[in-house]
Amino acid sequence: MQKARRALGAFDNLGVDAVLTGHRHETVVVPVTHLAPHVDRPYLLVQAGTATTYRGRCSERGRNSFVTLDVGSDEVVVVRHVYDGDERAFLPEAPQRFPRLPGGGPDSL
Repeated sequence: MQKARRALGAFDNLGVDAVLTGHRHETVVVPVTHLAPHVDRPYLLVQAGTATTYRGRCSERGRNSFVTLDVGSDEVVVVRHVYDGDERAFLPEAPQRFPRLPGGGPDSL
């Protein structure tokens, strides 16, 4: 846990807008401050689901999904796409919109 705390603080100091993760087979999109109140900037934690296997967990059990991020100058838009067997396609869900954070990203260099 101590290493995770240090890593979250390091991402905060670097001024990132989002940290992308995977492996847990469930989509999660949340500002880090909801999970780690010691972090100052509410950058996003974006955990991908499972696109190619049936290892999905919780609400994604037996379902395939992936996320896309559209990083604009003012906001980050995250969309989860879930496979629909009847349509035989990944269908987008409602976009989640988050403001870009001050002091981060290449635009601030």
